[in-house]
Amino acid sequence: LAHPEVVRAGYEGVIRARYADAAYFYRHDTARSLESFTPRLATLTFHAKLGSMLDRVERLTRLAPQVAEMLGATPEQITTTLAAAELSKSDLVTNMVVEMTSLQGIMGEIYAVRQGEPPAVGQAIREQYLPRYAGDAVPQSLPGLALALADKLDSLAGLFAVRAIPTGSADPFGLRRAALGIVNSLLATETDFSVRAGLAAAAKLQPVPVSAEVLAEAAAFV
Repeated sequence: LAHPEVVRAGYEGVIRARYADAAYFYRHDTARSLESFTPRLATLTFHAKLGSMLDRVERLTRLAPQVAEMLGATPEQITTTLAAAELSKSDLVTNMVVEMTSLQGIMGEIYAVRQGEPPAVGQAIREQYLPRYAGDAVPQSLPGLALALADKLDSLAGLFAVRAIPTGSADPFGLRRAALGIVNSLLATETDFSVRAGLAAAAKLQPVPVSAEVLAEAAAFV
């Protein structure tokens, strides 16, 4: 580089501005509780036929504890799973995550613990998105695994039912990543779990009918 000090000063200016933005977003977000953001999820559409992100959270609060039971959870772990499911998507409408979407789940954990939720609840909120890519970490806690599986099973059952299925290289809802995430998480944690039973439980909560043929197709896809 001809003038490294000029380049460095330029980068520092950009980074300082970004950190200033982040500090501002954090102050505004933490001026209120994480659950107070939840109703705004009604303004985010998941899929026209499958409802909003708030509808999705309502499904997860019913599905995730069922998945936790299938995994052999203790009553305490089921309580943790339910609490995490209730707050699972609330950070999506916070200032920080709206501006920096890659922080979804990460800010959810930070904000949840900051407002007094048990660390295990925060951990499960973060772990629901794992693994995010090939070779990424998988959920380490049972509530996190239960919520991660429920999140992916809900997507697969609902989106296969409305025929939003990956074609060629097009996979707008990340269903290949969801299916791989289920498999990788179960293999990495050496967990015995019936994907078919999980999909059937998810299917019962969908706002659209999910036929036996669709369920079989989704299971075969996984």
